[in-house]
Amino acid sequence: MPILWTGSCLDKLKKRIETGHLKNSDKIHQVLGRLQERYPRVARYYPLHYEAEQQKLSWREEADKKRIAEKLDGSYVLKTDRLDMTADEIWRTYISLPGF
Repeated sequence: MPILWTGSCLDKLKKRIETGHLKNSDKIHQVLGRLQERYPRVARYYPLHYEAEQQKLSWREEADKKRIAEKLDGSYVLKTDRLDMTADEIWRTYISLPGF
């Protein structure tokens, strides 16, 4: 997944900014928000920073945070009494909790 994030999406956005095809700061932040929403599992390890005055987009990998998460990667059993939610909805609710 990081290849999609850094190799494609962010590089394309950075090029659009640098070449002047995307100048509006609000639009740039909107695109960044959409990318973070589309790739939340990757976005948490790559903080994004946009400097409007210099028209510069940058990011870096938080390798320590990513390494810790990889150690916790595995199978989960979630127990709930919510009969009105699908398994996918339960999982998405679980991962959206603070501290996950």
